[in-house]
Amino acid sequence: MKKVIRVLAVVVVVCICDIMIGFIGDWYINSLSNYSFLRAQICNVVLNKEADVLIIGASKANHSYITEAFSSDSVTAFNAGIDGTDCYTADMVLHALCSRRIPKLVVFDIADRQVEISPDQTVEMFSYLYGKAKPIEELMEEELDPLERIKLNCN
Repeated sequence: MKKVIRVLAVVVVVCICDIMIGFIGDWYINSLSNYSFLRAQICNVVLNKEADVLIIGASKANHSYITEAFSSDSVTAFNAGIDGTDCYTADMVLHALCSRRIPKLVVFDIADRQVEISPDQTVEMFSYLYGKAKPIEELMEEELDPLERIKLNCN
């Protein structure tokens, strides 16, 4: 009987720790800075940004477009260009942003070499956002097998 209680206590402690780690992870992802690493940029854009004019693409979009040129008193602009991204990443970011608010204008700046990257690489790159942004989850569901979905839901 003591052994059963001990095993049950360990299971309860592990479950509580898992839930606490999940809450801490959610808090961390939602509080990331605009200017940290690539995942932080993507996460910040996907979870927090809205604009009337949206600029999407890789480093060229990130460094070539000045949002002040598109902005006015009644129009907001946001440059969601992220260095080192491909067309699939830009597509996922666009879907996530449009789920909250559809922009009036989208500047989609993707070079031909950015189309050559496999969607599998992008799905792997966005796995940390699974369950946090519904449009990204829906796009990932097309590429994931059932076992991968279970693993991502457990994180």
